[in-house]
Formats: sequence, structure tokens, C-alpha cells
Amino acid sequence: ILETNSLKWQLLSRFFLILILLLIIIGILQYVTMKEYLYGGKEQVLDSRFHNLDQYKVQQIQTSEDLIKNSNSLMDKTIDSNMSGAIIDINGNIIAGVSKGSSNMDTNDISKSKDLDRFQQTVPIPKLSQDDYKNLFKQRGTLEGYRLVKDENNNLQIVAFRKIGDLHFPSGLIQLSISAKPVQDILYRQFYIYIAVSILTLMVGGI
Repeated sequence: ILETNSLKWQLLSRFFLILILLLIIIGILQYVTMKEYLYGGKEQVLDSRFHNLDQYKVQQIQTSEDLIKNSNSLMDKTIDSNMSGAIIDINGNIIAGVSKGSSNMDTNDISKSKDLDRFQQTVPIPKLSQDDYKNLFKQRGTLEGYRLVKDENNNLQIVAFRKIGDLHFPSGLIQLSISAKPVQDILYRQFYIYIAVSILTLMVGGI
């Protein structure tokens, strides 16, 4: 047993502190890098669905009436399997929503507010507050990027938005979302593996 004031103990304790610090730094960098890479891949999947739209026709949707009239068409062209989507008006209200499972069949298609609750009991659409939606309308550009939003079942989803109509004075928003669970599962698995490898590294290093 090493005495706490011995040279060997001081060298060993400092060695462990440095090794633990390095392992923590490497772990954090690895987690952040992998997280950005995996979520970025999911964002590209959503972004590719927006590219299915005819941008000229989307820019011609200038009024609330046009938005309601074209909402189902917009959903049909953007939604893919294992995705959900919604059309949001300028007041921050969801006026249409669609969800597709792995079978490529719609679980529901809603265009009336009275059907929204029934739809969300099946596959909840992640919803922001009306103020958050209104703030999105005020942002510049096409709203590229993604957000992590929890639905009413407390499940995390990756959500992307695009403006409908004029970029400066949009008439609505298209919201697409996909489950973040596959990404979370990979991150958790890599985290547990890294913890196990780190413990083994400390044991070997101590020896």
C-alpha cells in the first residue's frame, strides 16, 4: 500500500488525474462531433424532402386562402415514410398535418382543426407555441437548420421549417419532423462503450 506522502503515490495520483482529464476531454469532443454529424444527417433527410417542392409555385401562395387550398398538396410532396408534417398559418395555428409510418401509408390526414386532437393521439406532431411560430416568420432567409422538440408524449423529434410564399412576407410555414430516437440510441450506445473503454484504460494505465 502506497503512503499518501510518498513519491510513488504523488506520481500515480497525478498520472491518474491527467489520464482522467484527457479521457473526459476526448469523450466530450467525440460526443459533440458524433451528435452534430448524426443530427446533421437527419437534417439533410428533411431538407431533401423540401427540395421536392416547386419553389416557384410555393412562392405564389400569398394568401391564407391559397395556403389552405394547397396544404394537402404541399404535404403529399414533402412527407416520406416515418415522417410527420404540418402546415402552419401566420397566426401560428396548425391547419393541416400528415404522418406516415414505415409502411408508407398515411396514418391520418387532417385539414380541419376538429380532427387535430384525434390525429395527435395516434402520432403526435411536435408543436411550438404560437409566439415561437410567429418568431420564425420574422426570421430572415429560408429557415435552414433544425430544432429538437418534444411532442406531447415527451418523445424528442428533429424538426425543420421552410417558409411558404414570399421570404420577407410569408403566408405560412411547412414543418417536417422525424424521430430523434435512432440518433439517441446510437449516442447512448457509444457513450456506454466509451465508459467501458475508459475504465479499462485506467486499469491498464494503473498497472
